[in-house]
Amino acid sequence: MVSVTMNAQSRSAVRLALYNTLGVEMNVAFDGVMEQGTRRISTNVAGLPAGLYLLRLTGDGISETRSIIVTR
Repeated sequence: MVSVTMNAQSRSAVRLALYNTLGVEMNVAFDGVMEQGTRRISTNVAGLPAGLYLLRLTGDGISETRSIIVTR
């Protein structure tokens, strides 16, 4: 399980997706409207093979990418 804490300054459309290193989308943790404030989003990585993945957050005026390593 991977958890991400996000803080939205205002109500906005947000998408949080997990990609492999080839750019293939593996999982969408959240795709919708997030209200103002702090929110924790979790996604299950149990079915993914061990390796490096990119967690990408996009929304109104924001784009952030972080790497995560899945181990077994």
